[in-house]
Amino acid sequence: MSRQNPPPSRPGKAAAPAVDESFGTTGQGYHLTRVHHVGDYTLRVDIRRDAYARQSHAVVEVLTPALTWTHLAAEPPSSRHAASPSPYGPTKPGPQPLYPLAERLLRRATTILRA
Repeated sequence: MSRQNPPPSRPGKAAAPAVDESFGTTGQGYHLTRVHHVGDYTLRVDIRRDAYARQSHAVVEVLTPALTWTHLAAEPPSSRHAASPSPYGPTKPGPQPLYPLAERLLRRATTILRA
């Protein structure tokens, strides 16, 4: 399953609306990538939830003038892995369980960039 359209707006939830989103599943995990414009910055949130915590990650990056992505912040899998749906459940999870983490990373990036 893959989606390439921005999600519908969720009033009061997003720090900045997503301008692009993709979500997909694999045999042992799922991933969400969202792109946001915050002021003059373009931010990318990339979350991968694998069956194994050590193969999972959650990062937010900023696009530089050289068009490369620079890491701003991350959250360790130990802070969220057990609380997220298993990729081996009877139904494959959609992107919704990852939205709160994506929003948290986006808020952290916004705080870092304004500092």
